[in-house]
Amino acid sequence: MRTTSPTLRERGRHKRSGNVAPFYYKGETVVFGKDSFPCGACDHVAKTWEALSAHYRDDHGRDLAARYSALGYPAEAVAGRPVYADGRFSHVKAVGWVVDKYRRAQISINLTDFKVTPAHAVLEAAREEAALRGIAVTGSEIVGVVPFDAMLESGRYYLRRMHKSTGLPVGDVIETAVQAMGLRDVAPFETEKKVLGLPRPAGDLVRKTVGEFVDEVSRDTPAPGGGSIAALSGSIGAALAAMVANLTVGKAEFGGRYEELDALAARAQDTRTSCWPRSTRTRRPSTASWTPCACRRTRRTRRARAARRSSPATSMPPRSHWRPPGSAARHSNCACWPRAAAMTS
Repeated sequence: MRTTSPTLRERGRHKRSGNVAPFYYKGETVVFGKDSFPCGACDHVAKTWEALSAHYRDDHGRDLAARYSALGYPAEAVAGRPVYADGRFSHVKAVGWVVDKYRRAQISINLTDFKVTPAHAVLEAAREEAALRGIAVTGSEIVGVVPFDAMLESGRYYLRRMHKSTGLPVGDVIETAVQAMGLRDVAPFETEKKVLGLPRPAGDLVRKTVGEFVDEVSRDTPAPGGGSIAALSGSIGAALAAMVANLTVGKAEFGGRYEELDALAARAQDTRTSCWPRSTRTRRPSTASWTPCACRRTRRTRRARAARRSSPATSMPPRSHWRPPGSAARHSNCACWPRAAAMTS
């Protein structure tokens, strides 16, 4: 692994030629000559430093002077110095060594910007480099904490690689990343402690069972009310849409529409999560916590009711809200409650 880590890191390693497979370090070091300026990123050899700089800029999109300046090379005196082969990733620092206690080789990697170079990309590259040497990566470990967005991106990557839907609950996506990256193979990985910024349910309302939520709605308090019910209904509807998309992904008759179905499932899952927090905010009896569409619907309903009362053609006698104790209310409870109770099991 000591020869694998330089391949991954941004700094790279000395370029070698000849007997480089399977052991790269056995090759002969390539150096800059008087009229020979090899490129570290490919097999091109220029005759001058200026020509190499132009090639490096045009073909690889990088600044040669800045590249070697970071390595401590003066541009005017490179003759006789080793050529550096570019590393596979930017924003990556890595070093490898053998741990005698475990009889294993280890690569210690520092990702300075996971948005540019994600963890799963580096891990898969390490697995590829190890396989070239007949070595298997037996696991990985995250020291400290890891940003939630980094784990979410990795989980989605592995789901797409398996041709599975990414429109799953966040916990399922994170668990996919944990298992695919082998984060529990070397040391314990507790998601709640290791993932920084992991979304958690906020407020007492979202932690209630279905029965407790229905009881709370039925009490003589203004909230939770219509806004909470609307948010919950929207969240459940979006969850059903995600379920249908997830069940469809992978079916043979829809094999060519994976991207479309995956996008639908992810959109439904996003809608589900965006609806549910509203039901936690509407717990306070304040008009500021209502959703705009709920307020508009309330105003339209009031206008419609007022219009019906004022029109002789459409006016109806007022409805009686009184029921004999235990009659209609009891039948309604028998019809609806078992379904709600089943949802909590």
